[in-house]
Amino acid sequence: MAGSASRAEMSNDPQSARLQQIVGRLVAGHPDLHVSARVMDTGSVCAYAWPNGTIYVTRGLMDRGDDAVLAAAIAHEIGHLLSDGHVSAVASLKGCSHDPDGEIRADAYGVGLLSLQHLPDDAMARMLILVRDMNTLSPACRMAMTRRIELVSKLPPMSLDK
Repeated sequence: MAGSASRAEMSNDPQSARLQQIVGRLVAGHPDLHVSARVMDTGSVCAYAWPNGTIYVTRGLMDRGDDAVLAAAIAHEIGHLLSDGHVSAVASLKGCSHDPDGEIRADAYGVGLLSLQHLPDDAMARMLILVRDMNTLSPACRMAMTRRIELVSKLPPMSLDK
């Protein structure tokens, strides 16, 4: 993600300013951690990582999540971008990935990033519960999300020294 800025899309929108503040906190002290974040104008409760290093957080998630939950969503998406060095397709929080291990790695990376910033230990689990409960998911996706929620409290944070 060289060349991208550690920022949220600038605007007068309070949600964009809030997103910028949360991203700034997550990347503070990590000069090699570069992400661009934007608010996606949809009521769904989700976040996405694009292969170009851009993270989109939906207005639905912004409206329903506190700052720790939003930080967990962003940290999870950063995990997709950095835990294996790239994202080959758009990654989403909903747990319907063709790579369930990749979702768990992104959760673990996100937990590590949250821990480094002294954010609440339960933020990742609360975020996953919110995404699971506020979206219409297939039974397989719902089961995958529930399994991730069970695992996230047991996962040791991944080392962020890459």
